[in-house]
Amino acid sequence: MPKATLALVPTGTAVWVCVEGPGKTLLIPGQEFIAGDKIKTISAKKLWVVLGNHNVTATINGKPYPLTGAGSEVGLVITPTAVKTDPSPPKCTL
Repeated sequence: MPKATLALVPTGTAVWVCVEGPGKTLLIPGQEFIAGDKIKTISAKKLWVVLGNHNVTATINGKPYPLTGAGSEVGLVITPTAVKTDPSPPKCTL
């Protein structure tokens, strides 16, 4: 079965990242990253993502994904074939 993949590279000041997989499994549990930090590439059947701002380059399912808007929170739902904005992204609370 194909999986959704997400690769992130921080590009500036701190960016807060939270990624959940199926069953609300925390894959990245709400962490801050800065330019130069390594963020592991994530793969799962479906991913729910929240980014605190746009200080990151995103590659989704092997293709660059443009993040639009300045400084605002980004919520995404990623499947192997689509990316949609998520108006109620995960909060990454344990």
